[in-house]
Amino acid sequence: MKKLLILLILLSISGCTSFSLFGERKAKAMVPETKPVEVITVTRTAPIYHPPLPEPIESATVEWRILSPDIMQQYLENLEAGEEPRIAYYGLTSQGYENLSMTMGEVTRYLEQILHIVGYYRETDEEEEANK
Repeated sequence: MKKLLILLILLSISGCTSFSLFGERKAKAMVPETKPVEVITVTRTAPIYHPPLPEPIESATVEWRILSPDIMQQYLENLEAGEEPRIAYYGLTSQGYENLSMTMGEVTRYLEQILHIVGYYRETDEEEEANK
């Protein structure tokens, strides 16, 4: 009997928490009234970083010597006499010189096109900033 009484008390205590004594009215009265949230989306373009252009190329001077067989023979004679310094010479064929010239022309063209592209995007960005 004692066990039954304890069981009934436990059921009644735990059962009270599962339902409201005063119904929905009391539960609604406790919750404050909420207003709907208005969401506004603002789209802005991120500012574009324009890194500064690198310093211009400062080329060092290059001394060119044209070595023909006669000039080379004179150099060798002066070298044996001790009148000329020991210098390593590099030679290009006419086709090699033409290839070098064409390659340098391609490098120049590429750099000019890159600078035009960078200039275009900078102008576009400045125009967009001015229109805002």
